[in-house]
Amino acid sequence: MSESEITTLVAAVSSALVQAMATEAWPTVRDRVAGLYGRRAAAEAVRLDAARAELLAGDRDGGHEDDAQAEWRAQLLGLLADNPGAAEELRDVAEEFEPLADDSPQVCNSVPGGRAETIVQAGTVTSLTVHERPAPQVSRDHVDFSKGTFHGSVIGAQHIYDSRGSGARTPDWRPAQELGPAEIGVRPTRRVPGLPDIPPYAARDIDPELAAALDGGGLVLLLGKPCSGTSYTAWNALRALDGHQVYAPERGADLRALLGPVKENPGQYVLWLDDIEGHLGERGLEPSLLERFKVLGVRILATMDPDTYYERRTGSRPGDRAIAHARTVELPGRWTEAELARLAEHTEDPRSYEAYLWSENAGPPAHLALGHLLHEEWQRLSARDADPAGVAVVRAALDVARCGYAAAVPLKLLVALGAPGETTEWAATERCGYAGFLLPGEEPGTWRAHGALVAGELRVGRPVTDDLQWEVYDATKPDSPEERAVIDGLVPVLRSRAAAGDVDDAYALSMEFTSGDESDEWLRAAADGGHAGAVARLADRLLDQGRTDEALPYLERAAANGAVWAIGELTRRHLALALAEGRLTKAVVGRPVQAVAVGDLMAGTPGREAEAMRHYLRAWQGGSADAALRIAGLLRDQGRSDEAEAWYRHAAEARDTIAAHSLGVLLSTTPGHDPAEVEQLFTRAADAGHAQAATALGVLKEGRGDMKAAHALYKKGDAGGDPEAAYRISRLAKDPKIRKAWLKRAAIRGHYQAGKETGAFEPPPAPDTVKK
Repeated sequence: MSESEITTLVAAVSSALVQAMATEAWPTVRDRVAGLYGRRAAAEAVRLDAARAELLAGDRDGGHEDDAQAEWRAQLLGLLADNPGAAEELRDVAEEFEPLADDSPQVCNSVPGGRAETIVQAGTVTSLTVHERPAPQVSRDHVDFSKGTFHGSVIGAQHIYDSRGSGARTPDWRPAQELGPAEIGVRPTRRVPGLPDIPPYAARDIDPELAAALDGGGLVLLLGKPCSGTSYTAWNALRALDGHQVYAPERGADLRALLGPVKENPGQYVLWLDDIEGHLGERGLEPSLLERFKVLGVRILATMDPDTYYERRTGSRPGDRAIAHARTVELPGRWTEAELARLAEHTEDPRSYEAYLWSENAGPPAHLALGHLLHEEWQRLSARDADPAGVAVVRAALDVARCGYAAAVPLKLLVALGAPGETTEWAATERCGYAGFLLPGEEPGTWRAHGALVAGELRVGRPVTDDLQWEVYDATKPDSPEERAVIDGLVPVLRSRAAAGDVDDAYALSMEFTSGDESDEWLRAAADGGHAGAVARLADRLLDQGRTDEALPYLERAAANGAVWAIGELTRRHLALALAEGRLTKAVVGRPVQAVAVGDLMAGTPGREAEAMRHYLRAWQGGSADAALRIAGLLRDQGRSDEAEAWYRHAAEARDTIAAHSLGVLLSTTPGHDPAEVEQLFTRAADAGHAQAATALGVLKEGRGDMKAAHALYKKGDAGGDPEAAYRISRLAKDPKIRKAWLKRAAIRGHYQAGKETGAFEPPPAPDTVKK
């Protein structure tokens, strides 16, 4: 540096030291200057404090200030001679504490009127070299040629903007009560017609602590991770500062330029700095500038990442010392139960309650800001089938959630529901700076759909079909949490439809999802509605409860439906078959329906088939269509299939469901039969509620490779009480535990092969000799 440059710098630093002495920033400024003296730093600090005390004790307008500056200039000249590198730090001190004008701008040139916009200066100036250095945007005429060298004539022009003049760029201070959330950086959320862009604010537990910190003045840092709600929490705190003006400067703006306007217009001000790191460094916050804002009564509220704060509060980078001066309030990422309860109270805005239900560990703010974007991304990529395997596994997880279970499920379950393989890489990849479509559960190998996707699918309103509900139910592990949750979602739907007269749903409720009196009520409703399986089950249940008189009408209907056990039970329960037969024989004269009943009693006794045939023929001649079915059965048992077929067709034409099924069975064993006719007969009977017909139709579908249709038909047959249906389902199950559960079910219902495989009974050993 040249001698003139050194002289200029020393004069500026001396004036800045005098300016800083009257502020609370003095300790910081003193340490900055004293630290430049190296090992003499402590002694220099003591000397500066003594000079300050002497100066403050005397008259600032007298000679003390001049004497102090003369002494400091001598010391600083010696410092620069020993340590030329100290010039940069001294220059920063001089700029930060350059004395402010009390009234009109300081104008270096003589300009009439005291206001300058354009100044032209001409003359012979020696040695000019201009170095780029942003000048402070303060409201005064200041030309910094401290690093200049001038050669020859120079004409210079400078535009000066007075903060009180028409050309000033005045900061946009806004009343705190008029601020909208978006104005201070609150992220937009899903748009809902007729509602504000941002949902209502839900009070956070730290709100009182933040308000108290702001009351103390100075710099307050609100610490929180991105999308944790710091901006919205800050907005709420700012709105509570009644009568305050708020300004949010752009990142990198010269904050020193605010000092002049604030000083000239005293009031209550709050400076809002969203992400304070953009306001540190050159022209940004330093302890001395913080102190000057505090003296002027300006509060500063800023946000910062907590990890960055704890790293920088002890650092040495520009702005780190300012951070160390801040009071901090940390906003936790995880919401408390009380906070969630307050969020749930905002039922007037569906976005708030959705965030309460479906936000993940990142919290409701992240769900509101990013959740709808994640769902939009899923809709876009799934529509394109961007990764078929990944799309399929996410869809399966969404199906499970839509059926009532949003927690993690084993990946094998998702595969069973249509995922082509156990792959999750694409589905779990982070999207939109947030999370993946699929999230891992706490248990290894378990996954679930992201809550934002589930919420989005529920908003879209894709229907949950019966097939989907039963498919998810069948795929879940018996007695598992996911099965219970799916049942919780399924049962209300079944109850509603059963109450409207759906006998299949009433029977399913009774057999699968209810117990005690409720189970009995639904079973009776299904039986009275004509469900064949329910009729047989109710008859058996009433007999077990000793309610014989109530059971007999259902037992007779079960026997009429072709249930062999019911026919035998009716026969067994007559104390004297002969007496019963005699009474019935007398009663059936001229009464075809009763003649069929007598024939049923005799058909259940070996050796009396001819007598049974006689009563059936009498009943048929009397006009009973049911008799045709019995005649066909006796002829079939005698091996007279051709004649049996004719009688079955006659009964089937009378819309007899059992006859349609029996005819289908007979034709399926006849060489050269028409497969289409057999399927048509089974379909007709199954649609009418015949359980065995549904199972038989399922066998046809399975033989053609249509496993999904077969499984659905087996479920229908099982609902009607057919043990063969349960056994067939066990054969389709891939999971050993599911297979075992269905085998056990079939064995309990009396299925011979299922009993052997489960060990429910042991068949007798085969004889090993002719004698045996």
